[in-house]
Amino acid sequence: MLLKITTAARYFGRYTLCVRLLPAANDAAHARRCGSFPVFRQGGPTWGSTVNYMRQYPIKQKGKYQVTWRSGASALGPALHFRL
Repeated sequence: MLLKITTAARYFGRYTLCVRLLPAANDAAHARRCGSFPVFRQGGPTWGSTVNYMRQYPIKQKGKYQVTWRSGASALGPALHFRL
């Protein structure tokens, strides 16, 4: 599974991508895992990044997940959900 972000210009150099298994709990299996990733020129004025979920994140249980993209303290859009 690939998690992608695309922007119309280079608004930021890096972003934080966080994933957690729902429902949220205080145990390690449901902990939020975050990583920082760079953006690259995609062509013309477009910038973006693609993260391979299975390679970057250790949570591989079946279930519903929440994924968020952030730049500093600002959310880069709404939280999205997927199922494994």
